[in-house]
Amino acid sequence: MNLFTMLLLCTAALIAIYFAMKFIGGDLTVVGDWRKAWRFYSVWAFAVVGILPDAYNAIVASGLLGGADTPEYLTWSMRAAAIGGILLRLIKQVQPPVPDDTDGAGA
Repeated sequence: MNLFTMLLLCTAALIAIYFAMKFIGGDLTVVGDWRKAWRFYSVWAFAVVGILPDAYNAIVASGLLGGADTPEYLTWSMRAAAIGGILLRLIKQVQPPVPDDTDGAGA
C-alpha cells in the first residue's frame, strides 16, 4: 500500500462519515480551535501511534533490539488509524437536545 492509496482510503472514509452524520441529523464542522490542534494531547498521542512502527523498525535495523520488522499491513493500518483519529478529533460532535423545563419544578 502506498501513500496515494492511503490518502484515497482516508478521503473515502471522510465522505462516508459526512453522509453518515447527515443521515443522523448532524453537521460536519470542525471544532472552534482547530488551528491549535497541534497542542491537543490526543493529536500528539495519535501522532505517536502513527510513528511507532517506523520507530520499532529503526530500533531493529540499528541492532538495539532483535526480531523482525513489523509487517507492512500493520504499519499502514496503524498510520491510517492515527490519521483517522486525528481527523475525527477535529470534527465537532453533535450535541444532544436539552430537555425543556417548562413546568418550573426543577430536577
